[in-house]
Amino acid sequence: MKSTFLLFSFCLLTCGCTEPVEQPNENAQPDNNDPAQTLIDGEACETHERCESRICGDDGTCLSRDLILYVSKDGESNNDCGTFGSPCLNIQEAVEKTNDGLTAISVGQGSYDEQIAIHDKKVELVGLSTPTITFTGSPNLCTSSTNTCIIDINDNSKVTLSNFSIDVSEASGASNNAAGISYGPDRSLFPIPEDYEKPDSYLVIKNSIFDGERPGTTSNRRLISSRLNTTIVDSVLKNGGVNLSSANFRNSNEVLIERSEFRDVFFEIVTARFKFQNLFFIDSNLGMGFQAFPSIEDQIHSEQFFNERVIDFITFALSETNTTTTLASQFLCLTTDAAEDTITVRNSIVVGPPENRSAIESDCVFENSLVPPNLLGTNNFFEEPGFVDSAGGDFKLLSTSAAKDRLRGSFDIETDFEGDLRPFGDGYDVGADEYTP
Repeated sequence: MKSTFLLFSFCLLTCGCTEPVEQPNENAQPDNNDPAQTLIDGEACETHERCESRICGDDGTCLSRDLILYVSKDGESNNDCGTFGSPCLNIQEAVEKTNDGLTAISVGQGSYDEQIAIHDKKVELVGLSTPTITFTGSPNLCTSSTNTCIIDINDNSKVTLSNFSIDVSEASGASNNAAGISYGPDRSLFPIPEDYEKPDSYLVIKNSIFDGERPGTTSNRRLISSRLNTTIVDSVLKNGGVNLSSANFRNSNEVLIERSEFRDVFFEIVTARFKFQNLFFIDSNLGMGFQAFPSIEDQIHSEQFFNERVIDFITFALSETNTTTTLASQFLCLTTDAAEDTITVRNSIVVGPPENRSAIESDCVFENSLVPPNLLGTNNFFEEPGFVDSAGGDFKLLSTSAAKDRLRGSFDIETDFEGDLRPFGDGYDVGADEYTP
């Protein structure tokens, strides 16, 4: 029981008596569930903002400030970056100061106009209040691509990017030759030779927004170009291209994407191992879609990844305002002719615009999905999906949706696109959204 000291005031007849005043117990333990409680180094955490150091580490505890560098718009270029009071002015300065013992960078709110090169580093960049990174300066080619880019990551780096807004719309370079992030082998190796050995490296993107819209033009930017192991979770990518194709046939990359949204995105992936769950593809072009290499036994594996092909609980839809129906009406799975290389999409919704729900082409195989009758597969159905407001771009489910409670049994999934628990009701809902009142 918590100890307290009670102070009593004894009053005169002419005075009112005061209530007992509770004094804090200096030995009381901090309440980690109290959102107002700041957590110190090593305490269990769920968000970066709760930590005194401003970084909640991968192990679920607040990272020590001794392991962090700080960046702020109020910083100066000659600062040591090691404390809140002496932050770097630019992200690149902090990246260059990282070493085996300093791998985390906390970036304060604001807009950072710079090109960032992360070469031969293991580093986690964490944004506070979703800072924006863009680059409007003179275009420079990235080492990992023939494009210009905002963030250039070579193939010997391990990078985690959390809580950022990457604005590719003003990036220098030709309209389709500028990228938000470019990650892979040195471009001097292209085409990648067969004897290239993929390093045990990775790119992880969390809770971030990528936007490549260029108003007044017909060509948007490339948002991400990655040829190595990539994870994208809890993020929004819109108005641009995403290419996650492997460096070469022998060294296939491994791709995990969960709880994310793609709007007006040209999406392409060529690999042997991938997992996609709880995703929205809205007005997006999957004409190059999911292309699978045959599995190869001697391919290099990272402990963080897996050896499987999973596409399930996806919502692929075209809105009433879609103007690129010819391109966006394809959801393709390009594979070899071998039966074992067939790509199956499960527990998903694939529909065209309201005036023509069947206006979708696909060579994927579908199971337990709401798809047009012209698409191949088993245990599928085709009814009006019942979205909240497809005209306004809201493709979550209504309580009367035909996709609601459609799936019985158990599935290897616990939440939906927004983190709501699955199932809610008598069964699992088809698609990325699990209806909740």
